[in-house]
Amino acid sequence: MHPLIRINDPDLKNDVLSGESTRTAESTKRRQRWLESSEYTYPILIINSDVEVARLPVATRTITRSRFAAVTHLLAASVAALCLLAPATTTLTAARATLPILVYHQIRTAGAEPPDGDTAISLARFTEEMQWLHDAGYTPLSMAEVVGFMQGTLTPAGKPVAIHVDDGWKSGLATVPILDRFGFKASFWIIAGTGISWPHVDWPEVDALAANPRIDIFSHTMTHPWKPGETLVDWVSNRTAGRSADDAARELADSKRILEARLHRPVPYLAWPSGFYNDQLIAIAQRAGYTALLTIDDGVNGAGGDLLRIHRTMVHGGCSLAVFKQILNDGLFRTCAPPLSGSPASSDAR
Repeated sequence: MHPLIRINDPDLKNDVLSGESTRTAESTKRRQRWLESSEYTYPILIINSDVEVARLPVATRTITRSRFAAVTHLLAASVAALCLLAPATTTLTAARATLPILVYHQIRTAGAEPPDGDTAISLARFTEEMQWLHDAGYTPLSMAEVVGFMQGTLTPAGKPVAIHVDDGWKSGLATVPILDRFGFKASFWIIAGTGISWPHVDWPEVDALAANPRIDIFSHTMTHPWKPGETLVDWVSNRTAGRSADDAARELADSKRILEARLHRPVPYLAWPSGFYNDQLIAIAQRAGYTALLTIDDGVNGAGGDLLRIHRTMVHGGCSLAVFKQILNDGLFRTCAPPLSGSPASSDAR
């Protein structure tokens, strides 16, 4: 189940109406997965013209690349019909609670490195975003609460959100005092093999994170395969020399086993390295004992959502607070250019 997505970006409207797909795979990583996948799930899009469209859980359709243009043109025709039928002032349905999941990686505490980007943000901007969440009445959820929310068994107080810190970078530890200041829960996703020791966290630091009652520790595989031609999807597709589906199974199972032995608690959740996955990998993860799987597919989550394809959105470090608010509303990833010297704060440069 995916939400209907309200699109206000005129360029993205044009892309959908013309049958183009690249705008929905903005980052290099997701664009590569989009192009290499033999099939993928495409959420139905509603173009917001003069009609206010609320997000609804709707069935998605899986389509091959060869059928994509035809389907998008069909969707565009359906959109046009809806817009003609609906009065300009009509709200189609009452909005339902949705859950955005925000993904952070490296945190810059001083200097200019790493520069703002998909996987880097300054501590000052991170703090600003957490302050805004607090002031706006958001309630960050643990992963168990995320699952409960999606299963319809949990109704959180306030507006739900989840905060995730991926890869276990040592710089990510700088987020903990900020999270503690606001009493926020967060989930850290640890690479249990090559992600232990500089520039990543070491085991005593993992232990300290786990001792914090508001912080979860979960699996991000053993070695985080992400390079083109060397992802887990490549492994199970026999496109990486010396790697196979059996290696992928060990990558997932060993990470779970090592973390559970170290933390003395279950590790039932896995985040895919760089968001690369397919149906075969989902089945392998289930056999390894994972009960929920997290992507970096755009979108927000709702009750009845698919626990094996949980949406998360990376937060680009160059985006302004105004863009951050948009991400919370629609779960769409945005790339933002850094502001020029003497110019106002950066805006959405999608």
